[in-house]
Amino acid sequence: MLNQDSKTLMHNMLNDLSAFGNQVDQALVHDKKYGYFLQITDTHLDDHYTEGATLKSGCHSIPKKHLHSKHKQLCNVMGVPGVRMDAPSILIEHTLDWIKREWRDKLDFVIWTGDNSRHDWDETHPRKETKVLELNRQVTQMMSDLFCSSPEHPRAIPVVPVIGNNDVQPHNYIELNDDVLYFFEKLWDHWIPKKQRKDFLEGGYFAVDVAPGLRVLSINTMFFLKKNPLAKSCSKKSSSGHHHMKWYKNQLRKARRDNVKVYVIGHVPPSPRDFFKSCMTDYMSITADHSDVVYGHFYGHLNMDHFLLYDKREQEIHNSEELQLPYLEDSIEEQHDTVSIQRNVREYVDWLKGMYDEIDEFENKHPDRHDSFHHQKPIMGKKPKNFDPEPVVVVHIAPSVFPVYMPSVRIYRYEYRDSPQQGATHTYGTLLGYSQYVANISRYNEEDGHKDPKPPLNFDLEYDTKTLYGLPDLSVDAYIEFADALTQNDTESKQLWNTYCKNIFLQTLNSTFDDI
Repeated sequence: MLNQDSKTLMHNMLNDLSAFGNQVDQALVHDKKYGYFLQITDTHLDDHYTEGATLKSGCHSIPKKHLHSKHKQLCNVMGVPGVRMDAPSILIEHTLDWIKREWRDKLDFVIWTGDNSRHDWDETHPRKETKVLELNRQVTQMMSDLFCSSPEHPRAIPVVPVIGNNDVQPHNYIELNDDVLYFFEKLWDHWIPKKQRKDFLEGGYFAVDVAPGLRVLSINTMFFLKKNPLAKSCSKKSSSGHHHMKWYKNQLRKARRDNVKVYVIGHVPPSPRDFFKSCMTDYMSITADHSDVVYGHFYGHLNMDHFLLYDKREQEIHNSEELQLPYLEDSIEEQHDTVSIQRNVREYVDWLKGMYDEIDEFENKHPDRHDSFHHQKPIMGKKPKNFDPEPVVVVHIAPSVFPVYMPSVRIYRYEYRDSPQQGATHTYGTLLGYSQYVANISRYNEEDGHKDPKPPLNFDLEYDTKTLYGLPDLSVDAYIEFADALTQNDTESKQLWNTYCKNIFLQTLNSTFDDI
């Protein structure tokens, strides 16, 4: 459970959320005792987006004059949250402009977790490969303009990109040595190290050092997906998934030898529904065996703000069982029906709560889990003495920029000092927390959408993990305690769960959870 101070903080914040939105903790923003990095994901640029088009058309078709009055709401300049549509260029441009104004000079690096191209929702405007690649090129140019060196900003910010399942055509389809990898290798030339080009051209994965002692592994999750007809699980030695897992293990061994910490980033988060069973098992097993090295997992794709908790031991016990997850994401990808998204919301959050409750119960039954484990430092490239593998994996899932809900970006804090003498409170690379920022585009559309030129779009602080949830850091222990706090039957826990659910959907579905 959370300590009493954390509970008091949580209680106060739950009673006064209205005062929370625009208060940025200036100490967290300006005190360089932390390292900072940005996660931006799922921009889904739509070159067919047309202001004044009908919502039914996904903002692609202007209504005929004699039918105009029948359409009570049309597509606005920045998009409409909760309606099936992708992102207009202006939304992505203004998002990056806000990052430039508020955060660029504070960032150490950027993780960019995929899906730059629009969905294939509109049968009247079907996606073509050339257009999908062109949309990737356009978003990459925006990212390059912001984070590469320029006269205005001489310091280049390292960017680590990921290939999303909608960044290829048909979506989900990619194989070893795929021709499309040559396109991305050239497109991301300034971000993929030369020594990693061979690996990238083979499988779309690579490793890059973003800071002294800190390495990011960009993985290609399409090789693990059941929805990719070109993938054949991870158990077959000839499969793309097997090759990728072998690379993953070798990279973590190398990181241990190099005495560096690792963040793992990808697009589709690990789940028993989306990943082949063998790939899910391998991912958890390899990660647990290198838990002294791996300090975080970061994904996008699901558009919602939440985290997943997996216990390798529990997975082994239930390995013969097929875990049934709600088909929320399927309704987005396949049915393309926003009503379906909202209809399945309760089912998904109930599944999440069940996951958190199950982890908590399992931990209580296995108190010998890892009480003495606290990210031990490898010595001379070997496992730490008395190494106790961490069986629990926390998967962070960041919400999207495109307006399925309110557009959002996330800023993480991490320990970047490596000794107590320098003031470090945690091991170097430890995730200390994150701040979630959202843009109220409904308000912008109403107040500023008609103006020319368009005023800047501002992102407000929705919450910070330390301030709202009382999390001391983003360690496995902290998340297990948080999961416990979310799943109790007392009034305070129910209020906390209600708040957490509203944050999952970035305040766009609040009435759905008012009766929880």
